[in-house]
Amino acid sequence: MVNINKAKKLTMKTIDPNIKLFVSLEKNPPEWWKNLKNDKEIIIEIRSDKSKSYIDCYYNGGCILGKLDFDSKGNFKGKIHYKYIPIVFNINKDYNYINYDFGSNNQKINYKNVNLGIPNVNNFDKTTLSLIKKQVERYYPSDSEKGYQYKFIQKDPYFIDSEFQYNKFRGKDLRIDLVRIDSHTKQIVFVELKKFGNKELFNGGIERQLNSYKSFIDNFGSELRGYYLNFIKVKKKLGLLSKEVLQIVDHNFSSYSVAQKPLLIIAGCTQKWIDNNDKDINNRIKDYALGCYYFGGVNENCDIKKGRNRFIF
Repeated sequence: MVNINKAKKLTMKTIDPNIKLFVSLEKNPPEWWKNLKNDKEIIIEIRSDKSKSYIDCYYNGGCILGKLDFDSKGNFKGKIHYKYIPIVFNINKDYNYINYDFGSNNQKINYKNVNLGIPNVNNFDKTTLSLIKKQVERYYPSDSEKGYQYKFIQKDPYFIDSEFQYNKFRGKDLRIDLVRIDSHTKQIVFVELKKFGNKELFNGGIERQLNSYKSFIDNFGSELRGYYLNFIKVKKKLGLLSKEVLQIVDHNFSSYSVAQKPLLIIAGCTQKWIDNNDKDINNRIKDYALGCYYFGGVNENCDIKKGRNRFIF
């Protein structure tokens, strides 16, 4: 009898480090790519959807350049969600109001004397990126769960990936928040991040989520290791790795394995909240997670080791 879950290994996505997109960005990078790379607030991730590889660029949880690839004519292409596009209002500086019009059955706002403009990309210069960032912050402020997620990436240099996605695993789409290299255990660790007020911590959702990640790792352990070996090759070529990760890659990364269970990080906690909830949460997730960390803010070190408010199961 065929094991259905094992058969699914044939569909694990892969990354080809030698595709035209990666080679072009390495050998002949355009100015807008250089500007994105040089902005330390922009997170650049390598992606694969099983059939091809591409790049996504994020700020504070919002994807400001998605599906970066080549079109059929050999030009770069990508996309941005409309809600992140900054709209510029060109109006009379002496009068900052726009009139309502109640003179018809379809009441409306009168834009007659207002020019609405959408700025060009301008090679993602500082001014353009600043406008886009302000739009993203409207949806993902710094104290949101996504805001915490990206602060962890900026603070801890061993995070190598974010928003890892795999669709239709046992009928569900998975999206794992973070992936980290742990130099102490020599493992690639999948990380789920929650803000302390997330209702899934108390309604059974976190147990189901962590269990699905554990099952996914069980099913694709060796393939995930191969995936991240190629992932690291691409990020190294494009200059997207921290010096700390580069040191590992240049020595013994090939010996790293994938941790069999994900790590849960809960951010934004007060010590009182931790004291009231850690035992309950730990007991419920210990079969599905390798540990749980309770942080007040963003910790610069997420190494896999016990400590105050850091539990390893």
